[in-house]
Amino acid sequence: MTIGKLLGHKNPATTLKYIHLDDAAVREAVETVAPAMAGRG
Repeated sequence: MTIGKLLGHKNPATTLKYIHLDDAAVREAVETVAPAMAGRG
């Protein structure tokens, strides 16, 4: 799972715990964290 890899999850079951999150909430979180992960935050 791509999301699991981005989050550093080794077990796919860990990522599945978050699958219930609303797409808009996930998008907002990614937009917030991405600059920091890219070294711009």
